[in-house]
Amino acid sequence: MLEVIRRQPKEILLSALARMGEQLIAESFTGRLRYSGASLGYQLASVIAGGPAPLIAAWLLAKYGSGYAIAGYILLCAILSLISTAMLKDYTNRDISNE
Repeated sequence: MLEVIRRQPKEILLSALARMGEQLIAESFTGRLRYSGASLGYQLASVIAGGPAPLIAAWLLAKYGSGYAIAGYILLCAILSLISTAMLKDYTNRDISNE
């Protein structure tokens, strides 16, 4: 087991982060809207942020000729994600099963 942890730290970290994201999304909607809201948010994020990202990265590389511009774009996306997450309501220790 220790050998697996030593060889694959990235996969372990990413799976832990994915589990936290799933819980955050599930708690962001009432029970009646949970599946639709999570699906809509996921699909819109893919279209708005994920779809044009390679095009934006290619344009930044062509315009500035450096990977630092792409790193700045990724940093900007991360900052927007942190701000959006901070603006969510906190449902800690609240029963969300009968909403």
